[in-house]
Amino acid sequence: MKTTMMSLSRSVSLGHNVKASRRRSTRAQAATTAGTMKMGAASVKGTVRKVNEDRYGVYENTNARAGEPEVILSVFDGHGGSAVSEWLTANLSTIIREEWAQADFCLEALRTACLKADNTLVQPPEGFFAAFGERGVGGAKCGSTAAIACVFEEGGVKKLCTANV
Repeated sequence: MKTTMMSLSRSVSLGHNVKASRRRSTRAQAATTAGTMKMGAASVKGTVRKVNEDRYGVYENTNARAGEPEVILSVFDGHGGSAVSEWLTANLSTIIREEWAQADFCLEALRTACLKADNTLVQPPEGFFAAFGERGVGGAKCGSTAAIACVFEEGGVKKLCTANV
């Protein structure tokens, strides 16, 4: 499976093989503009799996104050199902924003947010029947990688903070 983020600002551009992507089905595409920044994403199903387990997230705050994330872009490469990548799409940017407010450094916020998400994702389900099922969201074999990019302003300068888990 291949997921790419394309055209993150004017200076960073990651692309994919267009001829190969025409032969495979595309799960979704999104594009948005935040001020002068253009961003978009496409997720292409690979040749091995029957369904696309990859997801991407876009968080945008057009009213961000200095030091707060204006944009959080994330790509999740799901493994063993899409449950974890879907959970991350719905929740990780919120956890990042919560940690961002408390952190002294942007990478500290991303690291702590990823550890909190991981801890939540591997917890066994609650209730009596939880002891009979698999642990974690999507079961023991379900997981995801994450590539995260946060754009923020500090001292009047736009900055980019990235993490890969």
